[in-house]
Amino acid sequence: MPRCNWTAGKRDAKILISALLTHANGELDDQTNVVISLNTRWEQTDLWVTRTTLQALQNLIRICNAGAILDIEDIRNSIHCCQDLEILKDTREQHNPRTHNSSKWWSFYLTLRSIDREENIQWLFPNGHEWDRRRQKRRTGITFEQPTEIYESEAANTSYQQHRGETNLREHPTQQDWLETPMISSNPFNDRGCIQNPARFFDREQILKDLLNGLSQGHNYSLIGDTQIGKSSILWRICHHIGSQELNMEPDNFIYLDMQCIHNTNEFFTALCYKLKFDQTYRGFELERNLKGQRYILCLDEIEKMTNLNNFTGEEQTELRGLSDGTDKPFALVIASRTPLPQLFPDLPERTSPLYNICSPIRLKGFSNDIAIKFINHRLQGTGVTFTEDQINELISTSQCNPAKLQNHAAHLYYTLTQE
Repeated sequence: MPRCNWTAGKRDAKILISALLTHANGELDDQTNVVISLNTRWEQTDLWVTRTTLQALQNLIRICNAGAILDIEDIRNSIHCCQDLEILKDTREQHNPRTHNSSKWWSFYLTLRSIDREENIQWLFPNGHEWDRRRQKRRTGITFEQPTEIYESEAANTSYQQHRGETNLREHPTQQDWLETPMISSNPFNDRGCIQNPARFFDREQILKDLLNGLSQGHNYSLIGDTQIGKSSILWRICHHIGSQELNMEPDNFIYLDMQCIHNTNEFFTALCYKLKFDQTYRGFELERNLKGQRYILCLDEIEKMTNLNNFTGEEQTELRGLSDGTDKPFALVIASRTPLPQLFPDLPERTSPLYNICSPIRLKGFSNDIAIKFINHRLQGTGVTFTEDQINELISTSQCNPAKLQNHAAHLYYTLTQE
């Protein structure tokens, strides 16, 4: 690993991490300029950044910081500093010198304290906090003492006890205090990206019912909705939670493909055949022959990736149509996108779009106001925290009931209330 410039690294890492959190939490006004070459997702409190470039990160920083720009080498240095402090894990192929050292593509994840941007920044970067403690430990093997400020779990208990009127608090609660005081340290609004835990899935029953009913009859669907509206979560729920039971099919007959992770036509068919558990990649007649007499539900997420004509030929769409256009075909499709398929793949002068008229569109909208209120109150159950009616109305207004934005704003409000 190159030698780090630590003074610049801390400053620039704060800018980079703040920008990535802004992107991951859906706080950008317009992400269209960076979404193609910058993918972020949450896995618990790990922030994954996949298949991006230093130029894309530079562009993101410019957007998030009112035109301020970091040099490419500054960004590279900040990444290496984070990696050295074990805040960041480089997930490129370590054993492949070209992938790891020569390719322009970067993939990594950040191990953070929470999903809240401000909380992470305050945890990492003030003097004497996590960055400095890790830096000190790396140099001397000795860690800093914990700072005197109360972190989230302590603050939550402090807030709760003060609410009860207990003012003679010890600076550091004993183990018995922890046992006797209700804990509200875990932010209940911490879901980001695709909801994979069935216990965290909320509402959408009617759309799921409509989809499953149509799929049982061999219909294909196009699920259309804004960014972070819940499309991926619905696909995941069908493939991994309820589809098998509701449609009386084996779990292996449900295939979820995230097109963000697929670079070109060849990778698409490689991934598809891998999910089908074939021992090699097939296309055309050979693929159809190997699928004969079988039935699969194929869910394709982020289909916009196929609009890149430099990497996708359009033949994959033709083959998909051939494998799904009819009740006797092996595939029933559910395709998720932000834009209707006829606009993504318009007819060309010499031929009709392969996906034309085979997928019934379903428009996925945000929560209704009533569902948004139920969602907030459901998440707050057992936390000891309540939101006022005015606070809830403000959350609804600012988020426009977009589930991801609603969670993000609610997470920030929850964190603020538990720090008071």
